[in-house]
Amino acid sequence: MLRLWLLIFAIASTAMMGIGMIVALVMNSDNLGNITGHVIIGVVIGLLLSFPASWLIAKRIYGSGKNEDAPRIDEGPHGQFTKG
Repeated sequence: MLRLWLLIFAIASTAMMGIGMIVALVMNSDNLGNITGHVIIGVVIGLLLSFPASWLIAKRIYGSGKNEDAPRIDEGPHGQFTKG
């Protein structure tokens, strides 16, 4: 599940930091003097919000794939795959 979370986090964090940056730029379009601080705050908020969001998405995806009736493919003792 950790690998799935890391993959989703890489995509979600980039998207949410971009959203935070755009929101900071749009809200501060009249006052361009101190825009750097607002952009950094927007990016940090987007990054912090992407942690739980990506965890919840990964948890739902990982949980939806658990089917007890499906045939399993396990790795054997010497690295070969066995069906059973």
